[in-house]
Amino acid sequence: MSAQRKAAGRGDGAAAWKHLYSRNHSTAGSLPQDWRGRLPNPASYYADALPYLLQPNATGWAQAKCPLHDDTHASLSVNVATDRGGFTCFACGAKGDLLSFHMQCTGLDFRAAVLDLIGLRP
Repeated sequence: MSAQRKAAGRGDGAAAWKHLYSRNHSTAGSLPQDWRGRLPNPASYYADALPYLLQPNATGWAQAKCPLHDDTHASLSVNVATDRGGFTCFACGAKGDLLSFHMQCTGLDFRAAVLDLIGLRP
């Protein structure tokens, strides 16, 4: 048995990783190089996604009801002042950036969520 085949069989080595990556990741469906710069402005995205978004404070954080769980109080904080658009829910513990918020709200995977946010279809 060849060394490359042994490595692929055991799951270690560069050849095995290259084989697994090429099998699970299509280069035909890659994202545009400038996808990060094409993401929407967090202030406008959150204003559209959250119906009762309060006015942001001096540091850019605004409160709203969290759409990820049954929320009765404004336990979600979103940052509308930065490019990343961070969010934190103090009730359910969810946190991340604008992209992970969109992924959790829509149930899309990473690639589909990016394409949806930049206006392209998967």
